Amino acid sequence: MGQSTVRPWHLCIMLLLATCFCGAACMAGDEAATAKSIYTFEDGINGWWKFNSPAATVTLSKADEGVDNSTGSLKVSYNYGKGINYLGVGVQPKWSLKGKTSFKEYAGGTFSLALKSNAGSKVQVEIRTTQKKSYSISIPHVGKIWGTYTIPLSEFKNKDESLPIETASVEAFAVIPYKGSGKDQALWIDNIKLSTQPLELSEEGKRIIVTGTVSSSGKPVAGAKVTLADAHGNKPTAEDKSGADGKYTLSYTMGARHYAVTPAEANPETTDYKGSVQVEGAGYALMFKDCNAKVGTNEVNIELYPAQTLKELKVEGNRLVDTDGKEVWLQGMSVDSLEWSSRGDYMLRSVVIAIRDWKANCVRIPMRDSFWFGKDKYQKDGGESYRKLLDRIIDVANSNGAYVAFDLHRFGAPMPEHVEFWKDAAAHYKNRPGVLFEIFNEPHGISWDVWRNGGSTKKQHKENAVVENKEKNSQDYSPGMQALVNAVRSTGAKNIIIAAGLSWSYDLSGVVNGFALEDPNGNGIMYSHHNYPWKKGWQKAVLDAAEKHPIFIGEVGNIRAWSDFPFINANERYEDLSKMEWPIDMLGMIQKYRLNWTGFSFHPRCGPMIIKDWDYTPTEYWGVFVKRALAGEQFTLNRLR
Repeated sequence: MGQSTVRPWHLCIMLLLATCFCGAACMAGDEAATAKSIYTFEDGINGWWKFNSPAATVTLSKADEGVDNSTGSLKVSYNYGKGINYLGVGVQPKWSLKGKTSFKEYAGGTFSLALKSNAGSKVQVEIRTTQKKSYSISIPHVGKIWGTYTIPLSEFKNKDESLPIETASVEAFAVIPYKGSGKDQALWIDNIKLSTQPLELSEEGKRIIVTGTVSSSGKPVAGAKVTLADAHGNKPTAEDKSGADGKYTLSYTMGARHYAVTPAEANPETTDYKGSVQVEGAGYALMFKDCNAKVGTNEVNIELYPAQTLKELKVEGNRLVDTDGKEVWLQGMSVDSLEWSSRGDYMLRSVVIAIRDWKANCVRIPMRDSFWFGKDKYQKDGGESYRKLLDRIIDVANSNGAYVAFDLHRFGAPMPEHVEFWKDAAAHYKNRPGVLFEIFNEPHGISWDVWRNGGSTKKQHKENAVVENKEKNSQDYSPGMQALVNAVRSTGAKNIIIAAGLSWSYDLSGVVNGFALEDPNGNGIMYSHHNYPWKKGWQKAVLDAAEKHPIFIGEVGNIRAWSDFPFINANERYEDLSKMEWPIDMLGMIQKYRLNWTGFSFHPRCGPMIIKDWDYTPTEYWGVFVKRALAGEQFTLNRLR
């Protein structure tokens, strides 16, 4: 996104909230359970601190006396003034966690430590995962004598989110004192342990049964494959086929690890299985439906739709047409998360809802070449599951009648590795009628000549870039956009190519001034334009190019308030957002000139947001307008910017 795409962890300020300590504050650890001591303080003392007050002081030292007269505990001495909450001073035992221990082996287990304070103190205990998230709990009062605090791992929270036992690996622990008094204080820390305490649940108490009927136009569908999968739609857990009456039954026994992310007692009556029921049958579109099932019997009925076969698109003048010569106008939304996560966030469900409920006939899927090739440190399969998920998304979208813009979500200038990516990806999807190739997300900071023909990027001029747009080029040479086009065509793929302009895909002026790309052997080039309320000069930036070429506004979105995007310069804040004029004029321009478009973003934590939550509630400042436009409402262009 041009100077604005905000990943979920940047959009939400993660506050260290004090969570009530639900267990008994001073309990002896269960010695019968398998325990692993993870910090003995015997050599080397590591700590971290961040001062909000210049008068704050902190020292870390080995204590003379630990629990039960043992040695090796840590003493944290501090003085940071009266009333300051969670200054950010603590102990972080990084050196003892070189293996990045996974929490999986501790499902149902506990975190325990011994603490005492010379003045009595509230303490926050924080677990930090390799996924760069923090989960914390507060111990209300640490007294002047040693107490052992045993905390179920399931009690650690990040707002309403529990520590994800299945996926999280521990990076560090922090023990943080709360509120200074302006006097010297000390906190002693000892015996930090992880313990395994497997949950004892009967098979009956863990069994989820999902039943339902598969139908189409009121008639049962026999022989359809029905799968119960996790919430992301990636991991099947049970399968069945619908009978002659369309009915199916799925049975799933939940393991202790699932319960470990729910309240410690793992009460089946309050524990949901968050997943989806997926159905596919010959001649029908692949369908998904939420399954927030409780232990016991649940009912999920699914209506199937006949699978659609999309026609190949090609460029004709400044429009897209299908093989019958009929104009196709692409309208939809950008479904985000695969550009920052190799698993994605509810991608399959979001694609179906975008098409079926919001009436999109196109979805844009941003992705990363590094995930495609399995180069992320969390990927262990060479990218196979990532590629399969993308395949699945395309199958779902195409069979439900929507085209997919497959977006290489990179910034700055195309690099040599992107040429190699497109040779591989284009060969994988070549000549699939429902797939368009958006070859590079947001070029910026280079000349039009380098943009088209390639060249040195050593003199690349600096532009303010924020959040994920801070990507640095891997080399000082760019092969240029024409080289990416050539890479696609070298595979025999004729799919329409989408090529982004400069200034974070805003400026297309060079396309009508001698820098248009050549495509003699394919179905043509469509040019990409991104637009937000801090952009002006629409005529020169996009409408001049729209007279000669088809345009794809791959990112477009209104914002709630300028304070949500503080990195936008004051002199670029052209709009009075309270008047709600911008979304009307923008959609009016799109409709008047029949520009292809996908609204940004169909994700509740990637701004500007179309939706507020995973119930797909539209935001008042943008989502409601997108939904109305996709439903066919006409907007009037009152003023060009």
